[in-house]
Amino acid sequence: MIVSWSMLVLLPLAAGLAVIFLLWGYYGVRFPGGRLGAAGREEIYRCAVCGRVYVAPGKSKIAHCPRCGSLNEPVKR
Repeated sequence: MIVSWSMLVLLPLAAGLAVIFLLWGYYGVRFPGGRLGAAGREEIYRCAVCGRVYVAPGKSKIAHCPRCGSLNEPVKR
């Protein structure tokens, strides 16, 4: 069986692209936010006492300010 030069180039290229797209699809389903290792959705908070803006996991509706320790609600987007 005789294989042309174009097939020698095209087959590995197509196989490599197929692997890339399969991995892309897998990680798109596995980590839908696009952030690998993220514990969950993060919320933005602004402290009512000291004015500091910080980010905390969005698991709870209230988070402690890292500077002064007061409790704050997330900023409405």
